[in-house]
Amino acid sequence: MAEVPVQPARIRPAPWWTRAFHAFNLLVLLVMAGSGLQIYNANPVFGGRGGATVPELFTLGGWPVTGWCTP
Repeated sequence: MAEVPVQPARIRPAPWWTRAFHAFNLLVLLVMAGSGLQIYNANPVFGGRGGATVPELFTLGGWPVTGWCTP
């Protein structure tokens, strides 16, 4: 009996809206990670007292303007 060659299944590319949503999620993830690293540096338990800090290149945000959130 002769063997029939098996054709690989054709993989369809993802729709444009799926790609756009994934790109947006990547952007949001990077912003949240940068903000979290800024919080890590500001925490006195971790980096605020001269401990290990993350370089400012990888952080996002900063301290609020003086008087903005406190009287």
